[in-house]
Amino acid sequence: MNLAGYSIAIAVGLLAGLLVDRMIVRLVFYRSLFWPGRDRCSHCHASLPWTWSIPVIGFFLAGRKCRACGSALRSRAMLVQLLTCSLIVGLYHLYFRQVGHGGPGFVFPRNPFNYWENHLQALWIYHSILMLLLVAATFIDFDWMMIPDSVTVPGMILGIGLGTFWHVELHPVLLFHPDPGFSTGLLSSRFFEDQLGWQSVPGWLESARVGFNEHWRHHWNAWLGFLTGMVGLLVGGGTVWVVRAICSWIFRVEAMGFGDVTLMAMIGSFVGWQTAVMIFFLAPVSAAVVGIFAYLISGQKAIPYGPHLSIAAVGCVLGWAPLWQQTAEIFEHAGIVIFMAGGMVVVLVAVASLIQAIKMLLFGMETPAHG
Repeated sequence: MNLAGYSIAIAVGLLAGLLVDRMIVRLVFYRSLFWPGRDRCSHCHASLPWTWSIPVIGFFLAGRKCRACGSALRSRAMLVQLLTCSLIVGLYHLYFRQVGHGGPGFVFPRNPFNYWENHLQALWIYHSILMLLLVAATFIDFDWMMIPDSVTVPGMILGIGLGTFWHVELHPVLLFHPDPGFSTGLLSSRFFEDQLGWQSVPGWLESARVGFNEHWRHHWNAWLGFLTGMVGLLVGGGTVWVVRAICSWIFRVEAMGFGDVTLMAMIGSFVGWQTAVMIFFLAPVSAAVVGIFAYLISGQKAIPYGPHLSIAAVGCVLGWAPLWQQTAEIFEHAGIVIFMAGGMVVVLVAVASLIQAIKMLLFGMETPAHG
């Protein structure tokens, strides 16, 4: 076991947890994450001592109560920091546990790249960024029933940007798989003659073809990473937007916040369209069970859907290898995916209708179901 590596992972996780806690508290109010440096009491807004900024133990060092008004400090900050740290350390263990044993540290099924230690570092950082964004979005959604663009829009930029300019291998499954001659160019000199029936190719078009192939030869991995992230963003956000539009039309009220759409788009930009589809299928299971029990037990009418998208995303990232081994053949047939997606839309609408019927039967009221 690499104790130094795990120590670094724990330190990074705790600092990330501190950042996530600030995101939860400040971003909803459009406040800076770094200024002022000290956090404030949620009751009297007095500045907290600097020891509060020490991860986990800062709650105890600060005295657990505000020195100005005597109100209890947010003990949930420790939970947020420990949860974020656990996810980041869990990723580190998953990706680095085989390093030093004579084999690649991690291999995504159906991804043509072997992840050696230098690539694993990028992969770990990339998915750690996704994890801290998911934790922030989850707790904000619990608190305010909304997910601010200040979480998801920078997440989309990071997901696509890092996947484009850092390593194409960061995505679990690429948009399409390169063959041995993939980087030599896309357009051959005979393409226009054979496919379009041209007798000769104009000189300017031939020059453009040569220039394009030269550019592709040197930058194909960046374009492939960009396309993988963009398609994941569009598929992820698009599927939730379709469900949102259908449910809103049926119930004549907004069935999901638009933050759920942007959250799923952000997730797709990190993990690609195949993983986004899996998350789309898995999240409603958690939402339906939790939503019905929450309403029956506490009478809670509004069900934040963002946390369930985040839970499904975390599960898919951590358990991608066995998930893909069971579902890879499905994604090779576009017709099956489209059919299943349509079926899931029907299931989501049916679940929302069931929740509505239970409310009317047990409480005699007609209230909209929220996602």
